[in-house]
Amino acid sequence: MEIIDIQVHTGPAKEGWLDRQQAIPFLLNGDAFPIEAVLIAVDAVGISRVVVDGPDDYGQAAARRFPTRVAWCAHFDRKAPNIEELIGGAAQLETPPLATRISIRGPEDFAELDAGAYERHLTAAEKAGLPVFCNFFYTPGVLERAHPIPRKHPNLLFVIDHLGMPHGPTKMDVMEDPPFKQLNKLLEYAQYPNVALKFCGAPAFSRESYPFRDIWPAVHQIVKAFGPERMMWASDPTRLRPAFAYHELVDWLRYTNELSQHEKEMILGGSARRLLKWPGAKGGNSTGSQARQAPKV
Repeated sequence: MEIIDIQVHTGPAKEGWLDRQQAIPFLLNGDAFPIEAVLIAVDAVGISRVVVDGPDDYGQAAARRFPTRVAWCAHFDRKAPNIEELIGGAAQLETPPLATRISIRGPEDFAELDAGAYERHLTAAEKAGLPVFCNFFYTPGVLERAHPIPRKHPNLLFVIDHLGMPHGPTKMDVMEDPPFKQLNKLLEYAQYPNVALKFCGAPAFSRESYPFRDIWPAVHQIVKAFGPERMMWASDPTRLRPAFAYHELVDWLRYTNELSQHEKEMILGGSARRLLKWPGAKGGNSTGSQARQAPKV
């Protein structure tokens, strides 16, 4: 089964990072997560491909260096006078981005959303056929106010990051009580065929340790509403590393009996291939690492 991680943050390493890290692939103490460490990490847990999120020049260079394994997400200044030209020209780059990303995370962003400040960005992305990832999971109330985006832009693939619901970066942070308090507000977006989910951070909603069995009632509702063909798994390991090992973020899905094989194949890779239009044949990673064996749980 091909597994694609559609959100791993990356960026230039600080001097001496490898000496400090030794064999640990995740950098601590505020250091960047360079692409070399990303590939070490994904190989270690049997992931074939990865979409990186970081400085655009760095992400683009990483995709150019490792074209069969790495793709990147672009960030555009929505206030740029030539935003249409920038987004329209992205497809002509040597390594085009698979998506662009916006953030709606507070009162100021709410006001700008209501005033139409995102419209040029969204319209240009829709015209260019470039999917838009939307990051607003820290912000209560945004789900109610973002409905105009998929309604006004029916030909835009609008991807809700992090399930769209507030939760802390780790299990130790304060979450809403109950953890899936806004689940019904998320499920309302299933009515729009152009909305997909970045299925990221679900373990952070759990009050149990791996394999996070208590979140399955909510997960089943999400899968039923959107279908696995509109769900794309992501780990976001740099944010979640204080609470979870990388393998836990994928293995709770990879080895579960709660989903069918088809559902797992779609959520863990097939939907990303189709929705983000990432070319290439299915298969394992190009480094020849072998698939991991199922752990005992």
